[in-house]
Amino acid sequence: MRKILLAVLLSTALPTLFVACTAENTSRPQQGVPAAITAAFTAGHPYATIDKFTQHDMSDGSTQYEIKYTRPDGTHGNAVYAPSGETISDE
Repeated sequence: MRKILLAVLLSTALPTLFVACTAENTSRPQQGVPAAITAAFTAGHPYATIDKFTQHDMSDGSTQYEIKYTRPDGTHGNAVYAPSGETISDE
């Protein structure tokens, strides 16, 4: 019975840990978020849950990090950060 429960838990949890990669954007599991971005996001959104993290390589050579998240009230938000952790936008 434990093996079945473990298999069910793993089969539902693993797909949420991995996201697809595209040519220009790299999506990562939450564990791959750079420390500066995590710190900035947590400071601004202490109770939010990260749904998706994406690294965007811009045409000018810069990099931006996008976090799609869920607020405690169930509404969704989208924040974009510079590599330093500076907020570019937050909706």
